[in-house]
Amino acid sequence: MTTTISLKFSVIASFVLLIPDVNLALAVTPSFVLSAVRFEGNGVGSLDQFDSAGNLLREIPIDGFPSSVAMDRVGNAYVILNQLHIGGGWRVDKYGPAGQSLGTIVPSAGDNLLGLGIDTADRLYVGHNSITDTVRRFELDGAPLGIFATVSTPGPGAPFALEFDSAGRLYVPDSYAVERFDANGASLGVFATVPDFGNTFVTDLAFDSLGTLYVHTLDDKIFKFDTAGAQLDSLNLPGDGGNRFDIDRNDTLYLAGSSITKYSTTGASIGVFAAGRGGEYYDIAIFDPIPEPGTGVLFAIGIVATPRLRRAFCMTAVHHH
Repeated sequence: MTTTISLKFSVIASFVLLIPDVNLALAVTPSFVLSAVRFEGNGVGSLDQFDSAGNLLREIPIDGFPSSVAMDRVGNAYVILNQLHIGGGWRVDKYGPAGQSLGTIVPSAGDNLLGLGIDTADRLYVGHNSITDTVRRFELDGAPLGIFATVSTPGPGAPFALEFDSAGRLYVPDSYAVERFDANGASLGVFATVPDFGNTFVTDLAFDSLGTLYVHTLDDKIFKFDTAGAQLDSLNLPGDGGNRFDIDRNDTLYLAGSSITKYSTTGASIGVFAAGRGGEYYDIAIFDPIPEPGTGVLFAIGIVATPRLRRAFCMTAVHHH
């Protein structure tokens, strides 16, 4: 969403003196948006978007089961959609910052599409669950760039979530392990494992502002790992049935379920962010813009901003799926 600001001559002169090379058609980045995909059953789903206070901004109807969502640096939302109920398959649809449909960018494939991620170069990553789990890369318009990585960890899990750290490394869950890949897709081995209780697996990942990795499992636990992969502690969040979450740039944790609840990163309850609206929220993604460092006067007045993105990149000074 871009807004052109017309400035009076006296104001323009002040900007020119301070920042002579600034283009005065300035872009104002949208504020905090939390996108949540909800499924009510019988092929009825929606993309619900909320402001920072939990007020519903818009509800976008979706025909099918929306299982995963990501947001890019300008506020576009990407949704994995399952239309098996009408004989379709799995695909990725794109929506603009105002909720407008921008069409299908990744068409139906023979295998299951699961996690989504976006890197610092604005490329989309999609987890594919098949006999061999892979991560495929696309331009944001859906142009295919081929297989980026092959997940080597065995087990019943799948690449439900894709998360990037501040160095551009990709983290992918499968079973009860999290595998790490470098910026070229080469495996760096297993970064972390959660306790295997026989019937659990990793369902989601997120980083906080310190680079701590949070790992959610099917049995409603969240394990925390430091930047070296050592386990720090674990959280038992009651929630209400969800297995997906996100963390904003202020290190507030949002947990999806029949409603969306908020917690501190120590597990203390902050309360309900958004009440239930029927069905269950299956995934959430946070667009959380912050001022970009080193932007002088524009930084001071808050015009230039860089977003904190879900399932995109994690700036360790910032945070943000």
